[in-house]
Amino acid sequence: MLQGFRNLPNGISVRPARSGDRAFFKKLYRSSRTDLEALNLDPDLFNSVLDMQERAREVGTGTNHPNGIEFVLEKLGDSVGRLAVAPEPDGMRIVDLTFIPALRNQGLGTAVIGSLQQAASAMRGTLVCMPLCTNPQLRTTLVLLGFQVVSATEIAELMVWTPGTPAVPGPVVVPTAAV
Repeated sequence: MLQGFRNLPNGISVRPARSGDRAFFKKLYRSSRTDLEALNLDPDLFNSVLDMQERAREVGTGTNHPNGIEFVLEKLGDSVGRLAVAPEPDGMRIVDLTFIPALRNQGLGTAVIGSLQQAASAMRGTLVCMPLCTNPQLRTTLVLLGFQVVSATEIAELMVWTPGTPAVPGPVVVPTAAV
């Protein structure tokens, strides 16, 4: 599915996830749930809610995408992100793409999605993503990369990219810091 998808710009590389990556994935998931921090919960309750949410995500991903594949995104040998993809009847789906906070908003996600578009194009298949409504930045990025909204709910939009769909010209994102 992702043959040749190994090295990305800015020193980012991709490798299949291993069982030893679970602790990193847990920490990464926690760093992405800033919405829960706003609840100002007691620390024990906060940790319980995060654990419950993470387990629900893992079970839901396994149930909804049993053939999905997890990857670790690395920079100079350090784990800096997670990519999960799953086969679709006509292509593939981005299930998750998350970077550590220090590398967010630097264009790396855009580079990963662009590489996935190249892989989907080589397969002559579509690329599907379902951004949550709480993530308007991802939605904007997907629109700029040529994704189109196919359906929507109050929680998320189903967006699809088809090979040959042109990207919308946008500003060039230049990384501001190295890790």
